[in-house]
Amino acid sequence: MDQNQENKDTASQNSDSPQKNNAAGSNIANKIQNIISKGVSQQDVWTKQLLQGEINHNNNDDSGIKVSQPESGEATHIPEKEEKPLPKWLQKFNDWHRHNMSDFIFLLWLAVVVGIFSGFGAHIFNRLITITSDIFLNHIKPDRINWWLLFVPVAGILIAGIYTRYVIHTNLTHGVTRMMHSLYKGMFLFRRNLIYSPIIGSAITLGFGGSAGSEGPIAISGAAIGSNIGRWLQLKMPLVKVLVACGAGAGISGIFQSPVGGLLFTLEFLKMEIGTLSILAVMLACLVSYGVVFLCNGCHVPTEFFPADNINPDQYGAAVLLGVLCGLYSAYYSWVINRTDNIFIQIKNPWWRNIIGGFSIGICLLLFPSLYGVGYPVMSEVIHSQFDALSRGDVFLGMNIGIWGIMLVAFLILGIKCWACGACNASGGVSSDFAPTLYAGAIAGFLFSYFSNEVLHTHLPIPAFVVIGMGAVMAGCIEAPMMTIFIVMNMSTDVAFLLAIILAVYASYITVRVFSHISGTDAKLVRHLQWFHEHENYEHTSDSGDGGDATNPGNLTAPFKM
Repeated sequence: MDQNQENKDTASQNSDSPQKNNAAGSNIANKIQNIISKGVSQQDVWTKQLLQGEINHNNNDDSGIKVSQPESGEATHIPEKEEKPLPKWLQKFNDWHRHNMSDFIFLLWLAVVVGIFSGFGAHIFNRLITITSDIFLNHIKPDRINWWLLFVPVAGILIAGIYTRYVIHTNLTHGVTRMMHSLYKGMFLFRRNLIYSPIIGSAITLGFGGSAGSEGPIAISGAAIGSNIGRWLQLKMPLVKVLVACGAGAGISGIFQSPVGGLLFTLEFLKMEIGTLSILAVMLACLVSYGVVFLCNGCHVPTEFFPADNINPDQYGAAVLLGVLCGLYSAYYSWVINRTDNIFIQIKNPWWRNIIGGFSIGICLLLFPSLYGVGYPVMSEVIHSQFDALSRGDVFLGMNIGIWGIMLVAFLILGIKCWACGACNASGGVSSDFAPTLYAGAIAGFLFSYFSNEVLHTHLPIPAFVVIGMGAVMAGCIEAPMMTIFIVMNMSTDVAFLLAIILAVYASYITVRVFSHISGTDAKLVRHLQWFHEHENYEHTSDSGDGGDATNPGNLTAPFKM
């Protein structure tokens, strides 16, 4: 009875508001009264309140976001602007779903929709990268130096720069970090062009030889899909936040074919604090996205990263040692990425930044064409013991380099891969940092096992250690070990490597943390928040108004501003 009386008092305090606000407040009070009278559990009450936008689960979350609650007598929305009336079709839709399904079931249906669109987006994105890359990869001659590779990345970075500056007017450089910054500030309303612009920009960047990754752009696209569905349905901000998490996770799930990896991307990497029911919705969106991509691929289970050899328990010690060495390399990798950022920050003219970055990538490709694009085909060949893929068409062409030459090539690729990735991301390309760490890890695993077998006369299965190295470097660079374990396990499609991957991943992660503590530095790869604070003037932009829901978003709109 006290709660019912409190709701009546709140409704009376807003008596000066428009008649629609009074009706909405009375409707909410009646719903809560019905819940209490029926004896519904507290979890269901929480679900109702979440979907109505009345509360935020744990007002202060780990990311520092704080959603303020209206005090006694304070209007829910800014009083200067009246709340826009809902369109008739939306009023009918809301009435229909409230009478025919519970709010939690409604949330699950929204997650399914977000998962479907994100899955199709991931499939289209993969196809665009493959089609664009094949145009150039088919012209690489393995028996000669391919001088034209020096200019292709320049064209790609320039086109991507023109597209972002003059077509969509949206800065997509370091897109994952920008998304993290937006979520950190509590800005969950993404621009509509972020649904497609990262996919187009990244397909150009990577298709023209940019040596970076594709997972960041698809995560942004998925998050924008969830955000704009929430805006279109004019949902309250807590539910829009859940849909953003659904979209980001579904994008990662689709691109890596790893539903659990997509879920952990939102929880472990983005550190989005959401409730139990919301986690179930994110998991459903990731599963749906995975299923859509699986169907679009003809129900084909990818075997590109499936090692033919297995690993024995007596080789787990070598896996731990590989993890430690990959942790040290991860610190170097992150240091080079951050130094590359600092170098390109000094180049104020965007045209020169694009050109210099493009030529930097072009020099790397001229030396080692195996660095072209995302690098998945080369990784697959190395896993299947086709080691000549590393040196095909490189500067050592025609030389009988032998065993030590192959190891030298792998070592040099490890050294310059991080520079190629950093130049691609910092010079105006639209790409990300995940896939390059997988590529570098594959080369590190190959070098470690090849050296051990040829010099120390051990019998390590090279393909298995290539897969283990992929997880070790990725975990050390992005510092998300649980997400890494499930992504790599799904890519290898074999749980027989699970324990070895876990040992190497956590050995690398612990090594990075210990190294960072001893050196007094933070070697995190993708959280360039200081970079933004020092060199960007972040202003909260808006498409309509100053409020706090999808009808009146105000300063909650994610910028990604030029």
